[in-house]
Amino acid sequence: MGYLIVPLIFGIMSVPDPTLTPARLADFARLQKALGQEVYVTDANGQERRLKLVDADDLEVTFSTGAQSIVMPRDAVFTVDRARDSTLDGTLKGAAIGLIMGLLVASELPESQGTLVASAVISYGTVGYLLDRANTSRQPLYRVRPAPSGGSTPPPSPVRPLLRIRW
Repeated sequence: MGYLIVPLIFGIMSVPDPTLTPARLADFARLQKALGQEVYVTDANGQERRLKLVDADDLEVTFSTGAQSIVMPRDAVFTVDRARDSTLDGTLKGAAIGLIMGLLVASELPESQGTLVASAVISYGTVGYLLDRANTSRQPLYRVRPAPSGGSTPPPSPVRPLLRIRW
């Protein structure tokens, strides 16, 4: 039964952060933790750029392209994402868990002479790599808060269907 705990740990590691609510993502102060990092910025026109985040305050944010600085007001920024970490940490975490599991199992089977430990390190390291690779994407830092709905229903479409089927 103890061998099922490791897949459970990997499953927990692969679950996205449930605390990233729209209200939390709309907080411009979240950009402070990404200062000096490369981020992906989508402006209000839908244009996406990869820039270095230099400074952020409540009203505007400053990016650098290397040769020039770009200052954007808060209203012009639609989304800011940063690339997640590389797959190396997932491989190392998996290998560490594999080492622990391999040592636990090898203590019960002394005739394995370390091959069990090596195979556990390789297999769990591979699983950690694959899980990290599957989850390596962009981490949202800022999203414009969606506009509240007016509560009314949209008007009916003036387009009429070409074919109506009745039963």
